[in-house]
Amino acid sequence: MLILSVIIAFLVSIIFSKWIGRVVELNLKKVIHVSTSITQGKLNIESIDYDGKDNVGQLAESVNKMADNLRSIVS
Repeated sequence: MLILSVIIAFLVSIIFSKWIGRVVELNLKKVIHVSTSITQGKLNIESIDYDGKDNVGQLAESVNKMADNLRSIVS
């Protein structure tokens, strides 16, 4: 019974870590897309909609501010 519990806990932790990794990856892809658009001169790109307080959220907020500042400089 103990071995079964350990196996189940192990499988649940793998599934959970894969899910977290996927969420982080999707949010980073949004940041990359907006950053790439900015480097191509497309400043009319939509802001990143991410309210997280983690590192990805801080990065998204910085990219949004950068885009806003560049828009105000250009116009």
